[in-house]
Amino acid sequence: MSFSFFINMEPLLISIAEDNISKMWENMNDDIVLGFLDHSKIEDNFRYGFIAITAIVNYVESFLNTIIRDCIYSKNSIGSKLYAGNEEFIDIDDRDKKLKENIAKKIDFICDYYKVKRSLIKGSKEFSGFSELNKIRNNLVHYKIKWECEGPSISDFSLSKNKTFKNFFQKESLSNELKNAKELCEKIATSSKLTMNKSAQFIECSGRDGLTSCVFDNNQI
Repeated sequence: MSFSFFINMEPLLISIAEDNISKMWENMNDDIVLGFLDHSKIEDNFRYGFIAITAIVNYVESFLNTIIRDCIYSKNSIGSKLYAGNEEFIDIDDRDKKLKENIAKKIDFICDYYKVKRSLIKGSKEFSGFSELNKIRNNLVHYKIKWECEGPSISDFSLSKNKTFKNFFQKESLSNELKNAKELCEKIATSSKLTMNKSAQFIECSGRDGLTSCVFDNNQI
């Protein structure tokens, strides 16, 4: 008897985030009186922190992709059509288009499919916090954050309306960001009446219990 093996990005991304957050400094002050930041600590916290926030954003998107791929569009395919779990057959191309959309549109699609009010998710503190995290990541990638300092070294600087480099790129702050992202995914799953498979590993085998994804629909199992 043969079994199938599957890769779950979610547990891997959580592990990457946790590993890098654990290497970060809590305090980056080089000069307590003048408030300049320690250059070596800036580099350490930026390196590990940027990897962590990228993994956190990717974790949320991967989770949404799993819902679209494994819950909304089941694995039962017939020809070029894919059974969608609602007695309709939908083109595989439609599924692939949904998987390529941005995070906000994926959430809209999931909410509409499961008849969840968009405001329940997008109006939540979890989504607001995650959106700010994602915006900071995007701003860093596109060089939209400026360092303007007076004096012989780097003083703390703003990343967003509520966050500065010092209070954001530190161990406790990014631990909270990871916790918030997990809570956002749980909120989406619960609102959609889906079940989180918290025991799912990076590599899963269908021979154990048949549950190979990080989230599943009880009605399809």
